[in-house]
Amino acid sequence: MVYIVGVNEDKHLSKSATVDISQLFASLSFINIEEVSLTGVLPVNEVHLPRWNSKSNTQSTVAELFGSSNSFVVTLNPMDVKTFVLTLN
Repeated sequence: MVYIVGVNEDKHLSKSATVDISQLFASLSFINIEEVSLTGVLPVNEVHLPRWNSKSNTQSTVAELFGSSNSFVVTLNPMDVKTFVLTLN
């Protein structure tokens, strides 16, 4: 899923958007959704960002910084790109 509008690009279109994936794919019967890295290889909670020189010496995962979802309802913010794996029933 991609939200191509930039932050503050438009008064109305730059707001967060919530999508219910179960409604988006209502014709399919699936039992699980998992957010994964953009390449689809790793679950987003296992993707570690590189360490940068900073006052904080902690390493965060993508999920900790940007949130992750195991719900069928997903919120996209401007400039978000999210990849999901759906498990079909």
